Amino acid sequence: MRGQVIETLDGKPLAERIKALEPYVTASSPAHLRHRLLERALAGPEGSQATVGVRDSSGQVKQVRFTRSLKSLQKPRKGEPYRLLGDIAYVDMTRLQASQVATLFDKVKNTRALVLDMRGAPNGAASSVVPYLNTRKARYGAVFERNLVSADETAGRYKFLQELPRARVPVYRGKTVMLVDERTSGEAEHLGLLLEAANGTTMIGSPSAGTNGELTDLVLPGGVTMTFTGHDVRHLDGRQLQRVGLRPQVFARPTLTSIKAGKDEVLERALDYLGGAGASGMAVARDTP
Repeated sequence: MRGQVIETLDGKPLAERIKALEPYVTASSPAHLRHRLLERALAGPEGSQATVGVRDSSGQVKQVRFTRSLKSLQKPRKGEPYRLLGDIAYVDMTRLQASQVATLFDKVKNTRALVLDMRGAPNGAASSVVPYLNTRKARYGAVFERNLVSADETAGRYKFLQELPRARVPVYRGKTVMLVDERTSGEAEHLGLLLEAANGTTMIGSPSAGTNGELTDLVLPGGVTMTFTGHDVRHLDGRQLQRVGLRPQVFARPTLTSIKAGKDEVLERALDYLGGAGASGMAVARDTP
């Protein structure tokens, strides 16, 4: 239940479990590392059971036994991934599919602002929304570089500008903001770069993971395989993204108090920034961390 705090796992403090996992988990920033550790803290073999000590909103602690199951983590959320909040449109980008993009922009064409919630992984629609938001008629959205490794004596760097996706679609001219935090990584961060170039989308929340870039696989002696980011991906003006993340112009981070109360402080801050009515006390629009 939302607002309940997990304190122990199988009778031991959860903090101990997280500390034990730390040497085996990598991340580009402390916030992203904590997120990845929390994702794994309760993990175990499929079908195994564990007991967590949970403190509820009244301060009482109870023991809850559960069975680990991947299927239980993959339940789709019901309902449309977008809705109107007065004259502002809200879109959950972790649920929006490419097939829904045209319908979305037809429904929100008369709104004055658009909130793109990108606190998580996109669901295949990231690049599809860009043509609808390219008010600047920008051509490029990001800079890619990578080292050229060769037995030849002449080594160097390969660099190119990435073109923005193009399509003959009506352009949405309302103000656009994107909600980001440490769960915003990879393709989600790349969407931020593209929208920054396309229409100057305002980032609201906390810094993203800083892990964007094509994956490169490397097999080491002993059959050990490692994966790392093979591209140096940068903002169009050359600013660093990796290990830095998208830096929000408007900072907001959820608190335990707000989560217990069923509020989404980051979304509320976005609506306040846009001058939206009814932001205070609004129910959570999607899962918060």
